[in-house]
Amino acid sequence: MDVRSHRMLSIVGVCLALMACGGQTVEPLDPRDATLPSETRQWIADAEDGVIVARARLQLMRERLTSERTTEERLADVRWAGGGAGPMSSASEQLSEARVALAEAGVAQAELSVELAKAKYKLANAERAMLHDLERYELQPLRAEAEAVRVKLRATGDLVAKQQRAVDDAERRFWQAYAGYVRGGGKTSPYWATDLAASD
Repeated sequence: MDVRSHRMLSIVGVCLALMACGGQTVEPLDPRDATLPSETRQWIADAEDGVIVARARLQLMRERLTSERTTEERLADVRWAGGGAGPMSSASEQLSEARVALAEAGVAQAELSVELAKAKYKLANAERAMLHDLERYELQPLRAEAEAVRVKLRATGDLVAKQQRAVDDAERRFWQAYAGYVRGGGKTSPYWATDLAASD
């Protein structure tokens, strides 16, 4: 990941940390509370589900990052031999690095998705409590908090798209190098054995 990308993710992390330190405490409503209208219970249950789904996706993205880093380490140990070994080695390294950077960006995006789901859950509870005159909250700061995360999520989405383009470019260069390597009599079995082992 380049310096600019690292800087952007660092800024995102600082902003989220500042947001977590402040804000109102919102008491969650219970979607199983029969005294609440069914629409409100469903609203709160949906918001809870949003947090659960976002956390599950974050876990998947973290696992993908671990897998990509493992693959990168294994490919770093492959010794290419034959005509075109130099370009093949370089293209393989660049592709691995691009995939790791994409996975890192995916984790950052998923982390922000969790933060947004939590902010929306918090807002949903506050809005419904106000609607039924159960509690009094300042809704505008809660809405601003959710919107701030949305803005950061969009920016991280741009980073993911950029990293995906980098992976696409690296894949094209890799297959070009691979074709030259095969023509030069290079052995490809070490690559496929390592790649398949990493995907098990």
